[in-house]
Amino acid sequence: MEIEFLSENDLIERYNEMLDDVCEPCRVGGIEFEPHRVLEELDPVAYNYGLNDYEDSIREDGVYSERSLNKGDFFECPECETLYDYEDEAKECCE
Repeated sequence: MEIEFLSENDLIERYNEMLDDVCEPCRVGGIEFEPHRVLEELDPVAYNYGLNDYEDSIREDGVYSERSLNKGDFFECPECETLYDYEDEAKECCE
């Protein structure tokens, strides 16, 4: 499987969009707030745990963030430098 990389900002943007899609907006005194903002402001620890879980879940689809680069969880084709989830795929890429 070929790998897609996201910048950290893109990862956060996708996570925020996902939260806003699956959660109802929060309304207080007639003012509406985006769910990701409420979670991020009121419980930053839970927000970050959720972000980490989201990052792990999109990795199953071959999507990695800049934060994953330090984890060494991918393999590079020696010829074309395409990144893969599995070492065998990387070795077989340009053969």
